[in-house]
Amino acid sequence: MIPLSTVRASNAHLRTLPPITAVFAGATSGLGESALRALAGNSTAPRVYIIGRSEPRAAAIIADCLEICPEGTFVFLSADLSLLKNVDTVCAEILKREEGGKLDLLFMTHGYITFEGRRETPEGLDALMVLRYYSRIRLLTLLLPLLQRAPSPRAVSVLAPNHERGVYPDDLSLRAHHSVLNHLSHAIFMITFSFLHIAAENPSLSCLHVHPGLVKTPEFEHARFSPFVKWLFHWVVLPLLTPFLLDLKESGERNLFMSTSAMFRGRAGGDGEAGTMVPVVEEEVATGVNGLIGGRVYAVNWNGEVCKGSEKFYREWGLKGLGDKVWEHTMKAFETIERGDVFVD
Repeated sequence: MIPLSTVRASNAHLRTLPPITAVFAGATSGLGESALRALAGNSTAPRVYIIGRSEPRAAAIIADCLEICPEGTFVFLSADLSLLKNVDTVCAEILKREEGGKLDLLFMTHGYITFEGRRETPEGLDALMVLRYYSRIRLLTLLLPLLQRAPSPRAVSVLAPNHERGVYPDDLSLRAHHSVLNHLSHAIFMITFSFLHIAAENPSLSCLHVHPGLVKTPEFEHARFSPFVKWLFHWVVLPLLTPFLLDLKESGERNLFMSTSAMFRGRAGGDGEAGTMVPVVEEEVATGVNGLIGGRVYAVNWNGEVCKGSEKFYREWGLKGLGDKVWEHTMKAFETIERGDVFVD
């Protein structure tokens, strides 16, 4: 485990580096909000775009961030990211505002704690899968022009690496095999394989798939559970889990560390010396899911340790062609919806 003292020292070092430009998708509560507050508390003049649905909540968070980081710029962009057309709109706005600029960090947590049955959107995709997978990869691909201009760009997706349990290569949309566990497993596989594809074409980019651990967030109270499940969770499950829960503030600090430490760097580009990532000694660089030190794509636990077994999972499924299949499926979905058609595969 990365000691909390190391995490805090690394985060504090951000004040000595060039200001970060970041996009936080899903930062109006929970994990995203805690990471955003950690960035505000450890930066001098960050420029941050916050994508979410609650403008009043965003206004309160921005006011707090400006109080602790008065030189920062925090911009709220309202969007329901369960529709890809809204992802395109918000990305167009960011590209317009940052024309000629750069993007150092894309941090995505939206849809993390949402639970619901299959609900198809007008675009032909499952709404939760859009939040957990399609919209995240769409954000990354559309914002690549800005990320490519940063010295040490990074994309972070918070979900559940190390919880892969299987995949249906011929039903990636889960139209015939939808369940809570299948849904989660597919999202995990598809995020990591898409990260591997994108990072292979962008050597300065590093991509992290982060498991946040057990963190009590406000989403637990507002998730779409039945009244009985909410009662059971609040009065039975939560009290049993409390001794094992990670403090939300610490979670934000740790997620900021993973988002800005050169421990999880790309193979090319700045390693913190001239970039916006906090430098580390060579021996501390993590191993990617491809088994290589500094492998550009990392599956990481809440404590900063690389997930054990991830290399084996992705090597075996990669040899079966799953990575190519995931990417082809994803691009077909994007192209279909961009034309205004409904995706049916």
